[in-house]
Amino acid sequence: MRPSTHPSCPPRRLGLSLALGAALFALLGACHSELPPGGPPRANIDFCPADAGAPPPHQSGLSAGCALSGQPSGVQLLHVVSNGIDGILVVPPPAAAGTPLPLVVVFHGAGDSAAGIRSTYDLEDPADGGAVFAYLESAASTWALGETVDLHHVDSLVQLVSSTYCVDQDRIFAAGMSAGGVFTHWVGCVRSETFRAVAVTAGTDVRFDTSCCSGTMSAIMIHGMNDLTISYAQGQSARNRLLATDGCSSTPVTLDSHCDDYPGCRSGLAIEWCGHPGGHEIPPWAGGEVWSFFQRFP
Repeated sequence: MRPSTHPSCPPRRLGLSLALGAALFALLGACHSELPPGGPPRANIDFCPADAGAPPPHQSGLSAGCALSGQPSGVQLLHVVSNGIDGILVVPPPAAAGTPLPLVVVFHGAGDSAAGIRSTYDLEDPADGGAVFAYLESAASTWALGETVDLHHVDSLVQLVSSTYCVDQDRIFAAGMSAGGVFTHWVGCVRSETFRAVAVTAGTDVRFDTSCCSGTMSAIMIHGMNDLTISYAQGQSARNRLLATDGCSSTPVTLDSHCDDYPGCRSGLAIEWCGHPGGHEIPPWAGGEVWSFFQRFP
């Protein structure tokens, strides 16, 4: 079981006032790729764990799929192997032979696709057959927060892949870009028992109320200093919240030419920050840094 904290949730607001309607509009627009510099202000909405529905119970160790054999491997369309979930599933041959592998669930940006994020994130080359990758398609043009079809698809996908293939259930990760990065922060907030760590590129958590996030979350965050869609400061805000939640030092230690580590986190937790001079984009080195970070969790 992951270490967890469960802050008290504020009372639910009743009724749909004009102010709440405006806040909802701001929240839904927040994940769109064409945002003004800095994005909209924080929406004053109570998103507590209950708003995401009950999380699936955490399963540890090898998944049920490890007892199976003969499963197909390679690149597959998710809707062929799932019930109504669109995207791409990439299974290396060792997974079909009963070798436990990590599962990485990846979320595209607004208006992008599973194929697009697979190409631009380039996570598979550095992994070199060492993980199962699932690239989801959002139900609409972007990802919706709360108890939505998108979150239900995440839960269903993790269960489906774990029951079909040999997955190390203590090494399930999430990664996303832009709106997918916002959604990755949200998933980390409400599904901290499922995901061991997350990777966020050009994302932020200021688009939802983090006061009721359950548990702790390890993360690597990659952000451009000249990002005009989701500002560098908004990315730093998400980093600083996780540093406080995870009990990490606020003084970074240089890891390499791209990323800094924040030492002193609680046992089993880690935070990395990778600022770069670019804009709202995935830098070409991102996939390698993300995979190196995920390998920190044995």
